Order: sequence, then structure tokens, then C-alpha cells
Amino acid sequence: MRVEIYDGDRSSLEALSGLATGRADLAMMELQTDPRRAHTQILEAISIFEELAEQAPNRPSLTLGLPSALKMKARIEEHWPQVMSD
Repeated sequence: MRVEIYDGDRSSLEALSGLATGRADLAMMELQTDPRRAHTQILEAISIFEELAEQAPNRPSLTLGLPSALKMKARIEEHWPQVMSD
């Protein structure tokens, strides 16, 4: 999933950052019950964070959740390798 950011206004960027954080939180909650869904959620969060980093490099506060999202992705893929199949 690639998120295109056309509107660079502050509230839009903050909303996208909140969306990414929400996806990461949802992934954490779904981890034990549905690792495949958690993996999808964390990939979406990472995609949003990366797009924010690319399009708003002067706003690092928007991507504070990226390092933990990347760690969670690695954890999911290590403990539930089947999520990467299909």
C-alpha cells in the first residue's frame, strides 16, 4: 500500500501520522489472535510512515513510530514466518 500525500498542510500530515500509529497499535493487539492480519496492518503503518518521511523530511516528529513498527514487523516475521507466504 502506497499512500500519496498531495496536501502538505499540517493537519493532514498529523492525521496520516495518527493513522499510521493506529495501524501499528492495531497490529500489536491482533498479534496473538491473527498474526497474518497484524502483519498486514504493520506493513500499512510502515508504508504511511515512510511516505511521510519522504514527503515531509522537515517534520521528523511525524515518523516517531517508524522504528518500533519496523521492529514489530521483524518480530512478526521471525515468530510467524507463515505470514509471508501467499
